Amino acid sequence: MRPCVTGYTLWRRAHALQERPRDLSQGRYGKVARAMGYRIVRIEMAVDPTQAEADLLAEVTAYAEFKNATVYVDESNEYPGTWEITLEGNSSFLNAITPQIVNMAARIVCDIDPQDENLKRITSSVSAQLTEQIVDWNGVLAVTSARNGRELRERLDGEASFRQMREEFRIHDDRIGTEIDEYHLIRGADAWRRRHELALMLRVDGLALIAGARRLRRLADDVRRRMPGTHLNAAIRAFDGETPGLIALRDIAEHIDQYSIGRGRNDVNLPEPGDVFAVSIDTADLSISARSHSVQIRRTYRACMALIQCLTNASDHRSLLYLLPPLADYDFEVHTENVFKILPRAKETAEHAQARELIDSAMTNLPSKVKMPRKRCAQCNIWL
Repeated sequence: MRPCVTGYTLWRRAHALQERPRDLSQGRYGKVARAMGYRIVRIEMAVDPTQAEADLLAEVTAYAEFKNATVYVDESNEYPGTWEITLEGNSSFLNAITPQIVNMAARIVCDIDPQDENLKRITSSVSAQLTEQIVDWNGVLAVTSARNGRELRERLDGEASFRQMREEFRIHDDRIGTEIDEYHLIRGADAWRRRHELALMLRVDGLALIAGARRLRRLADDVRRRMPGTHLNAAIRAFDGETPGLIALRDIAEHIDQYSIGRGRNDVNLPEPGDVFAVSIDTADLSISARSHSVQIRRTYRACMALIQCLTNASDHRSLLYLLPPLADYDFEVHTENVFKILPRAKETAEHAQARELIDSAMTNLPSKVKMPRKRCAQCNIWL
């Protein structure tokens, strides 16, 4: 058994290398195994799967991986035979993503061939088996990070996190790089028309990257407050040194309606109405200027990626101390409709009070004794 790779050909290659599964037979469908974070699906195949059937299984498992489950696939040696797919992860996490996987499996069937009865049969079997293995946590006392920890987790991994921003910046930079190349390579009598279009596109994309960079700077400040240390202080100073006009350019872009008529917040002596931004396009970079401030866009992109890497290294090394109950402050959870929901402290019962007292007494002084091994940041070589 191996971490899942999408594509029938790669699965066949893995099989040819005789990568065999671990023995998960003990308690395979029991509550203990499922509570530890296993979900196992078996698909009976009368004959060698068709390309459509293999594509379905590949994409369903790829989607589970996309949702951050660890996925293993074991394909049968011969047919009739059984394909076995194992999902691993925190059990409550697997509970939460099961409906999403079920819905996506049905969508993938529609995308491949909504009339294929074998695809429907496989999807029905996968959905039924996953749903059957949802663990009922009613009555189980559970803890999670307190509000500060949950906010930090969102900073680290949510839709507005620096990890998500890394992908956004790559999209911006790819577009800008392509547009700069075309701007300088285009030829012909009417090339000026296309350059005019590209200059506008570069202005729009450059300002979008500036807005994202400013958001990253605010996010980095917040993470630094939540995980204080000299490393992130230095990383943010380095970022500021590479992007001196960032805040001013972002503010001007946000209030361009006022600056264009000479009435921006920082305008003095009532400038004449007119264009605010100047765009300079050379082969290596794009520069946007306004009101004596200037930002080099691709240089800013590189500064963003360096700061994101420092934030990633810091969080990977140190966030455990700020997120893991009961090292960090914690709240209790209640299980409702297959999901855990935060129990407000005002609604904690005597049972919760007793559990909190036991946990706190067991953890007395432990957080101050837990120390992470010393390690330097691979990006800036400063101690994390």
